[in-house]
Amino acid sequence: MPGQTFLLYHVGTLPAKGTFATPKRRPAQWRDYQSDPVYTSLQLGTGPPLFGYVPGQARHRRVVPIVGLVRGEAVSEVIEEKIFRVFYKPRRSIFIAATQRSLGMAATNRLARELENIGPFIAAEIDFERITSRTKNILGVWFRRNSNNRHIHREAAYGDHVNDAREYERMTREGELTSITAVIEFRGNILRIRFSKFGSVSFLDDLPPETCLAYLESLLDEQIATIPVPEGGHRAAQRRA
Repeated sequence: MPGQTFLLYHVGTLPAKGTFATPKRRPAQWRDYQSDPVYTSLQLGTGPPLFGYVPGQARHRRVVPIVGLVRGEAVSEVIEEKIFRVFYKPRRSIFIAATQRSLGMAATNRLARELENIGPFIAAEIDFERITSRTKNILGVWFRRNSNNRHIHREAAYGDHVNDAREYERMTREGELTSITAVIEFRGNILRIRFSKFGSVSFLDDLPPETCLAYLESLLDEQIATIPVPEGGHRAAQRRA
């Protein structure tokens, strides 16, 4: 799975197998040839269990703006369809989406909002301090600047052992860490992983799915990734997401 990004969720309610889809809608102003509906679907049990996870697939269709012509008529919107893999462990209520954060959030939010028997999906938060304490080699960082400089909002540093550089110490003092790429040792494997403040985890090497899933689950076990439960519970958090 080279360069594959994963999102780690806790899900409140989700059957272990089946196909679920939100109502299919079509914008009222669209013409007959714009017949593709907008919906989100989730299919679980598409194959044998993998490392204790039920594999599945999600499909998310949404309206996106565009400038173009269809049959000689100007078109300002089209339907975009994205498909991504998912993995679900019912025993621990862990749901993993193999996609970018924006797509994963849009799909899970729509599923939980429109289907009574699914959700909520609460994304994990990554503890950067625990990541940095478990690696000796940081390969890259992005910081959001906490300063009054209106022209410089973000800083980045890349290179082998960038955490040993003097500039890294200054960036740490003056900014907020939003992304880190580090070398992690896990069960005898050396992994290069990029962690985002917003909960996404990207593996930069070609790894078997079992290794990726095992490492993602270990983030919860070691409390490197935690599931926030705000006031009002998980369902209220999904509505606010």
